[in-house]
Amino acid sequence: MAYVPYKKGTVLIPAGPTKHLFAIITDKCPAGEHLLVNLTSIRAGIKHDSTCEVRAGDHPFVKHNSYVDYRRAETMTAARIAARVDDGTFSVHDDLSDALLQAFRDGVEDSEDVKQRVTDYYLKAKAAGR
Repeated sequence: MAYVPYKKGTVLIPAGPTKHLFAIITDKCPAGEHLLVNLTSIRAGIKHDSTCEVRAGDHPFVKHNSYVDYRRAETMTAARIAARVDDGTFSVHDDLSDALLQAFRDGVEDSEDVKQRVTDYYLKAKAAGR
């Protein structure tokens, strides 16, 4: 059965030698895209975007204190997400809680690291109830 991406869903996407958790934070838009944000571990001595930090255990994948790396927020078509899950490149993980989904979404508007086109996309999605 083919995977169908949805808001609150998460997927593990290869990024370098490991897979990182990406959260789908919008419903599909008329162009067939979703907005995804990436979680990255907080490392001592390395500056990070503190807009949305996630504690170990807040999501089953998160084993170390982490943050949403809004610099890497991107849109991706539902068709591409589904195809990569179906071919095994991406792996499906546990859904976000309602609280994490809201925090991730709020951070799009609050972070200084978000690309303007991503902010614009998100604000349109939010206004449309997606």
